[in-house]
Amino acid sequence: MKTWIIALAVVAVLSMSNFVQAKGHKHSKGIHGKITSVGANTMTLTTGGKKNPRTITVKFDGTTAITVDGAAGAKIDASYVGKRATIIGGTTAAGAAAAPADTITASSIAISTVKHSKKAKA
Repeated sequence: MKTWIIALAVVAVLSMSNFVQAKGHKHSKGIHGKITSVGANTMTLTTGGKKNPRTITVKFDGTTAITVDGAAGAKIDASYVGKRATIIGGTTAAGAAAAPADTITASSIAISTVKHSKKAKA
């Protein structure tokens, strides 16, 4: 009987820890922002919202993985201005890992054309 109680306690603890990990992971890591302009091999993002706006120039080339709403292989053009984008991976001009800097060379860009509505507060 005692071993059953211990086994059930272990199962309960393990199941709760997986729930907490899944709930805590909301977004993919990276730099999130709104596309403000698109050039031939660059685009400009505005991040930080209204209180702390920041403009970031993102460079991309043929090796950059670009996905639009989960579909790979898209090209970035002016029709994506105003849409949300996430820059995943990439390097700054100095070659360091991507931290919010003024110019980033992206290794992956994810664009969302779907407008997400905020949940109402209970």
